[in-house]
Amino acid sequence: MLAYASRTGKYGGEHLAIIERKIKILNQHCERTVGKRFFFQVDTDDKNKTISSHGKLSGHLQDLFFVDSFPYDDILNGEIAKSARIVVNKFKEILVEVKHTSIRRKGVLKRLSLEFVKEFRQSGLRTTVTPYIHIIGNHLFEFDEFSNLGDYNMQGVEKNNDLLSRLYFSSTNPARNPLLTMLQKLYRMLEMNFQDEKQREAMARFACTG
Repeated sequence: MLAYASRTGKYGGEHLAIIERKIKILNQHCERTVGKRFFFQVDTDDKNKTISSHGKLSGHLQDLFFVDSFPYDDILNGEIAKSARIVVNKFKEILVEVKHTSIRRKGVLKRLSLEFVKEFRQSGLRTTVTPYIHIIGNHLFEFDEFSNLGDYNMQGVEKNNDLLSRLYFSSTNPARNPLLTMLQKLYRMLEMNFQDEKQREAMARFACTG
């Protein structure tokens, strides 16, 4: 949402003036809802001035921050503002279902998750679905249905993504298959965790031959 709000269609001082006006509006909303622990400011990345957020906004602070009075129309244009509001409200429905419903009705979390991804894709805020959006839309309800939702750990997802990224980019050799090389490295690491000798041998053969 901030990336879209940072697009003004203007350049130089005119662009900066629009950005600063939006930041002022956002910071006024921060002070009214969560105080000065969370704020916005101008960020310069490769000479492009954009809106960036600073501070922590977790738990109940998100509920206080993303209220109906959030200034969507002041920082976004027309239909995008309307779409952003819908996306945020859909996500809030998921949070309510997860946090405040002790006995969840079967299928409700799945429906809410799929509706959230659908609205996100149609919003125009991004041209692609991020890994986090994919996980929430396609796997959150699976954790709830087949496992313990308390085991759903985004930090674990981040660590796994970091590992896979390192493996992939260290395996990029045009003369070979980088995906196969990445998987072989991963399985060699996993093979060391097996106590049963037969399992280790089977894993080692797979790592060597694919």
